[in-house]
Amino acid sequence: MTKQTDELLKELGNTSDINQYLSTNRDELIEQNVAKYLNELLEERDNLTKSKIAKSTSLSESYVYEIFRGEKCNPSRNKLLQIAFAMNLDLDSTQKLLKIANVGVLYPRIKRDSIIIFALNKKLDFFECEDLLEKGEVEGISDDIN
Repeated sequence: MTKQTDELLKELGNTSDINQYLSTNRDELIEQNVAKYLNELLEERDNLTKSKIAKSTSLSESYVYEIFRGEKCNPSRNKLLQIAFAMNLDLDSTQKLLKIANVGVLYPRIKRDSIIIFALNKKLDFFECEDLLEKGEVEGISDDIN
């Protein structure tokens, strides 16, 4: 990926043929799905299993396995954030995961997101992040009703 998002938006605004745009920019477009990306990240991490990921979150083991198999096609932002913490992802990988899932990236102007970004940057675990969110009087990552 070499083009900035603004550049792609400008091209989209000026194009009269979506197929030509897609063909020209195929290397710029994200075509992964959540399960594929998570499995690629998992392969890069020694001694990390889906079972260990589940134990490091408030998610059930079966739910984590369903996400990794692609059976849960639209996991919520909070569930993906829990997995990101359990996998010890950095901010860039977490943002990419959220983009692929189309659930909204972390935005530093939002207090809650700022706390989550801080926790990711400091390599805190899920439970430490939850404590910071509670102290910041904002919704926790496990406060997901979906």
